[in-house]
Order: sequence, then structure tokens, then C-alpha cells
Amino acid sequence: MIRKFIFILSLIIFFSCSSQRKDAIEYNDKIINEQNKIIEKAITFTSSFETRNYNTIDSLRLLLLSQIESSIEEVSKMQAFDGYDSLRLAALDLFNFYKKVYENEFKEITQIITKDSLEITEDDIIRHNILTRKIKNEEIIFDNNFQKTQQSFAKKYNLNINRNEYQDRLNEMRKR
Repeated sequence: MIRKFIFILSLIIFFSCSSQRKDAIEYNDKIINEQNKIIEKAITFTSSFETRNYNTIDSLRLLLLSQIESSIEEVSKMQAFDGYDSLRLAALDLFNFYKKVYENEFKEITQIITKDSLEITEDDIIRHNILTRKIKNEEIIFDNNFQKTQQSFAKKYNLNINRNEYQDRLNEMRKR
């Protein structure tokens, strides 16, 4: 009798943990899917720099901002997972950082890079470099926080975190 009880209790615990792990994967994936939507549009935006056409680049920047706002809205609607809200909040911090830089710094960068080459001044070049460095330095902080929070979430719920190919592509483009 006791063996049957222990066996049934073990099955309940196993299926309960398995279900929680599955839910944790879905929760994480929902956030990452929103991040990937942003990154995909960011890649398109960054690729458009080669056109040096202000209207093209700025329209893609505005589409990217629209996606960022949509992703912020989606993640904001999510509830904490099993009382754990750090992952969602770290994603919102990162997405709000994206919103700020695409509203401000990248708008200014777009104005600089689309100038005719004869119009670009030394001050423009200096300003472009300052903005680029500022974005990279701030992004490192928000991205590292998000990654650490995601690793903590993964450890807590026994998840495997795979490399994000979208993030790798964007990072590679920004190195150029």
C-alpha cells in the first residue's frame, strides 16, 4: 500500500514539474519571440544605411519603433511566472532602452548618415561616433542584465538557453 502511494505521489510530482517546465519554456519563448521581432526589424533598419536615403531609412526606423511599442505592450500584459517577474521586467527594460535610442540617437544618426558626403562636417563625424559609443555602452548594460536574468530563470526551471541567431546577426552588423 505504501509503495503504491509513493509511486502515485512520484508520478504527480514528476508530471507537475514537467508541466511547470513546459510552461516556463513557453513563457521564456514568448518574451524571446518579441525580442526577435524587434531585432529582425533592427537588422532591416541597419541594412538600409547603405541606401543613404533619409526617407527609406527613417520609415524603417518608424516601423521598428512601432514594433518595439507593440512588443512592450505584449510583454507588459504578461503576468509574473510562478511569482518570478524578473525576466519580464528585464525584457521591458531592454525594450524601453531600444525605444529610447530609436526615438532619439538613431534619429540623429539617420540625419547625419544621409547627408551628402560634401555636407558632412567634422562635428557630424564626432557626433556620430559619440552617439554610436553611447548606444553600445548602454546596450551592454541592458543586454547583460537581460541575459543574466534569463540564465537565472533557465536555471530555476531547468531550461536550456540556445544562442539567439538574430542577436548574433545584429551584433555582427554593428561591429562593422
